[in-house]
Amino acid sequence: MRKLLFLLVLFAPMLCLAQQWQVVNSVALFSQNQAVQQTTLVTPSQSGLYRISMYFSVSSGVDVSPEAYFDTTITGQDVTGLPNVIDVGLSCKRTLFESVPTQNVALKAGVPLTYTVSTMGIPGSCTYNLGIVVEQLVQSNQSH
Repeated sequence: MRKLLFLLVLFAPMLCLAQQWQVVNSVALFSQNQAVQQTTLVTPSQSGLYRISMYFSVSSGVDVSPEAYFDTTITGQDVTGLPNVIDVGLSCKRTLFESVPTQNVALKAGVPLTYTVSTMGIPGSCTYNLGIVVEQLVQSNQSH
């Protein structure tokens, strides 16, 4: 019994340390039809684990060229030095949406995670909606 009590006292502080996801940035763009130049979502001060969620949709419209589409790209660099790229393109020919599976990435310190939205063709009245959430896995000291 004393051994169990000793182990509980010894390890109790460690049991109170937990990891949780914390939102570090988010983007919500609705009914847009213009390109977005490269925009920084986060620049990690130290390497760490991040979770990226993205929703992207287009609403077709009139006066749309047949080749018109929107493309969203999220780019960063893995701790290994290899690029992390999430790229989704949707045509304006019809209304579509893409809920991209959440991706866990280990981002390299000092290298920004960015996004761009590009257009091809003449989108006319075709518009896009974009949602991006970037979360970081952080230590939290919970009181018990």
